[in-house]
Amino acid sequence: MKDESPYTKVPNSFFELEGLTPTQKLVLLVIIRKTLGFNKNSDGISLSQFEKELNCKKPTIVKAIEILKEKKLIGVQKQYLSNGGKSFNRYTPLVKNFNKGSKNILQGLVKNFNIQKENNTKIEREDIFFNFYEIVENKKILLKKFIEYLIIVENVKKPVKYSSTIEKKINSRDKETLKNFDKWFVQDYTINVNEKYKDCVFEDKKILKIFNYYEMQNNSMFGIALIGNSHKEIDKKYFDSIEELETFLKEVKNEII
Repeated sequence: MKDESPYTKVPNSFFELEGLTPTQKLVLLVIIRKTLGFNKNSDGISLSQFEKELNCKKPTIVKAIEILKEKKLIGVQKQYLSNGGKSFNRYTPLVKNFNKGSKNILQGLVKNFNIQKENNTKIEREDIFFNFYEIVENKKILLKKFIEYLIIVENVKKPVKYSSTIEKKINSRDKETLKNFDKWFVQDYTINVNEKYKDCVFEDKKILKIFNYYEMQNNSMFGIALIGNSHKEIDKKYFDSIEELETFLKEVKNEII
């Protein structure tokens, strides 16, 4: 429901944030306004919108966004329009990280990787559309695996006809089918990297598990939970694309060698 109030509720901890420039705080404030101000957990905001709101140039805004992202104050997720239009970023204010002294930040080893169960967030998450089919290599092989997966899961009685139907939907860029492909592709990829890297040691910390977007509260595409020798501290790393995760895993592989 859209907030009709003439005010935006800003977390008190926002005003206590340290180490941010005025521009960085203003960018964060715009994100809060566009999300929490309308009772939303996240929202797609273009750079031109930031420019209009702040009267700043794009390079300055992009730099501020990168700093906020590095400080884990916002989540940034690239999305694509279902009609094949330009991509845009969806922003989420990570309010729980505003107050670094909060006891809720590190409750349990991997609690923050749990699936978000709040209804309003779930609806928005189901609307996310990555459109992986357009960028993956070996489309025919992956499509075949995807269809085989669907046939098993849905207990299809007429697989030949069903396969033809799915292929037609993919070729016609049916959004729901492409979204299902997104989820299957990410889950399948996550299973494979977990089999390869789970329990590997990187910088004296063991990889507990690699999580994907559909398994986390965080709006990053992937997350990794690592634990030190004391088994008391958890280190969490987030990645906004497969490329970012692959770069990190390459470092892990090099250290193993």
